Amino acid sequence: MRRKRRAGIAMAAAASLLLVGCSQGVGMNNVVEGSTLSIGVLDTAMTVNAEDATLGNPLAVTSSAEQMIGNLLYLPFNTQTVPTATVNTQFASVEAVSTAPLIVNYQIAEGQAWSDAVPTDEADLLLAWAAASEHFAPEGFDPAEYTADDGSLRELPDDAVFFNTGWSPMKGKTELAQSDGSNRGILIEYTEPALEWRESLKQVLPAHVVAETALGISDPMVAKHAVAEAILTEDTATIRKLADAYREAFLLEGSPAAGAMVSNGQYLLDSIDPAGVVTLKPNKEFRTQNSAFAETVRIVPFESSDAMLEALRNKQINVAMPEPTVANYDAIQGMDRRGFSAISGPQESFLRLDFNIGAGKHEYLFANSGVRKAFLSAVKISDVLAVQTNAMGVAEARSSWVFPSSHPESQPTAEATGFANLTGIDEDQANKIFSEAGVKSRDVCVLFDARSDVQKQQFELMKTSSSELGWTLEDCSVDDWRAALKDPTAWDVAITVDDTSGQSFDLLAERFLTDGTLNYSGYSSPELDELVATAKTAADQYDALNAMVEIDKRLVGDAVGYPLYQLTALGVSADGVEGASMTADAPYIGQDAYGWDVKP
Repeated sequence: MRRKRRAGIAMAAAASLLLVGCSQGVGMNNVVEGSTLSIGVLDTAMTVNAEDATLGNPLAVTSSAEQMIGNLLYLPFNTQTVPTATVNTQFASVEAVSTAPLIVNYQIAEGQAWSDAVPTDEADLLLAWAAASEHFAPEGFDPAEYTADDGSLRELPDDAVFFNTGWSPMKGKTELAQSDGSNRGILIEYTEPALEWRESLKQVLPAHVVAETALGISDPMVAKHAVAEAILTEDTATIRKLADAYREAFLLEGSPAAGAMVSNGQYLLDSIDPAGVVTLKPNKEFRTQNSAFAETVRIVPFESSDAMLEALRNKQINVAMPEPTVANYDAIQGMDRRGFSAISGPQESFLRLDFNIGAGKHEYLFANSGVRKAFLSAVKISDVLAVQTNAMGVAEARSSWVFPSSHPESQPTAEATGFANLTGIDEDQANKIFSEAGVKSRDVCVLFDARSDVQKQQFELMKTSSSELGWTLEDCSVDDWRAALKDPTAWDVAITVDDTSGQSFDLLAERFLTDGTLNYSGYSSPELDELVATAKTAADQYDALNAMVEIDKRLVGDAVGYPLYQLTALGVSADGVEGASMTADAPYIGQDAYGWDVKP
């Protein structure tokens, strides 16, 4: 597969020219004249590139402005997140044409175009691949050495080709991309296992704009040709210029850069005011279903949830996404049915209970899986779950380590793993376990977030219920619980927020793999390590799912902890906005904004 192609590039560019203007957009078909959708968010959008690595986790509820804007300006490949992805077939197709080696064909649907009528095609995919794979980064290049504390990049070495994109299954794992001959698709050969190859490309950005910024080429088709030729011939000097422009072309700081003004989604960037309010207008060239519905969309940043909710009451915005706290939940419930609709639902992140298996403040207290199950039974998990339900009205109980509660495999997996048996140990059984394990003291240091009212209530409940069976729980809460979690002698049990869900299976697996970068419990299982490797190398998605079920069986059987529930995301909309919701495909409000409706 590693070959260079010069022949056909010019012909491909010429073919693209024939496509310009040949397909009419449907972007204005559903627009309600005079309607405005104003969405309150807690972060100021800095870029329209939702895959920019400086954003951290773009799926986080409090940092969703870029994700929302990106979904409206650039049609995403995927409509559902891990561990299985649903490809947006209206926009593109993703197909494995070979499994040994894994070769995947990523192809744009026929007739797609950018808002300036330039076709969305092979050049855009090639640029997306170069960015997602970081194929051209220097060997041994470590971006961490050039990353400031705020996530921004310092000055890079002169020879560094670096796009600075977020996680992708293809990062550092592919051969040079190749054209599939259609001018709308590319072929990617993976050099290492990539379980989530369907999610490798999440956002396609306009290659012709990047080339104009980097190379000064104003003709869009000539610019596309330059991108394709540079990548297919491995012209690293030109690709470095493209990478530098890629990092700058989509920024929203000050005057929007050129890339931010071109879209293939429902909307176009119209303006940004000094306060950071981003205004979008319908894209007349939009060419699939779910076209623009509101004549104007405004993304309005606020410094606090209180200010955001006050603006909603005063009709300055008509949708709000406040921080998911008990106080804000109560405030929203007070507004519900008084001209507003609460639309709370589950986040992708979930709360979990972890055991310190390899060490602990009380050394090796939970080295025995039976002792762990006895503890889970003593703290009355059902009552711990009820604290969240009582405090915020919604708690989607989690019954799998791998699958979120909304995933179709979640319930069948729970039945296969015997998840319900994790908490079935009575006092006599527990005493027998303690005797056999040589447990003398049942003092337990519990780490949790000192700032969380819900977790404080959960700890107190666990303390009271477990004391009836001889356990003594110590409050070891701190504000920076993530840092404390890394100290193997600072805790025995921890209530933690797991935000790997919805990101990648690779990241999730790091919680349990022996020597995993996120494995702070000291858990180690050669069998599980082998299952993870099997899942990652499975060419067939169903074989991968089977391996994931077996992973869950191992984790549940070993009682490594307890996945409690999906955390709550909060939203509220004013009357006149219809369809705003949180779904399995859109776990936080705004991800499916293209499907909403709004009255003028």
